[in-house]
Amino acid sequence: MYNFFTRERERKLLAHNAALLTSTEELGRKIQLKVMRSLSPPPPFPPPSHHADILSLQHDESSRRYDQQLEQKKKLATGISSRHTSADQPPRVEAYKTKKWCTVCSVEVRVP
Repeated sequence: MYNFFTRERERKLLAHNAALLTSTEELGRKIQLKVMRSLSPPPPFPPPSHHADILSLQHDESSRRYDQQLEQKKKLATGISSRHTSADQPPRVEAYKTKKWCTVCSVEVRVP
């Protein structure tokens, strides 16, 4: 019985050590790769005028979209207001017919 547990323990230790060795080698490869990448020169940056051109284009595009949205809102507003009146007919002015109640006798008073 003792022999069985000893062999089982040795087998587990060997498997553990093998896994540990494999993970250590993998970490070593990753570290070497990272060091090699850090030693390579960084990619060249575009000249500063290029950044200004990009910012200018972005600003132009943004202002164009703003103007376009503003124009759409104006069209929508004129469309809504034109539903009620047309250019041929001026709007009619009508007084609302109000109902008033006499609080003393509780009778409706009609206002012409």
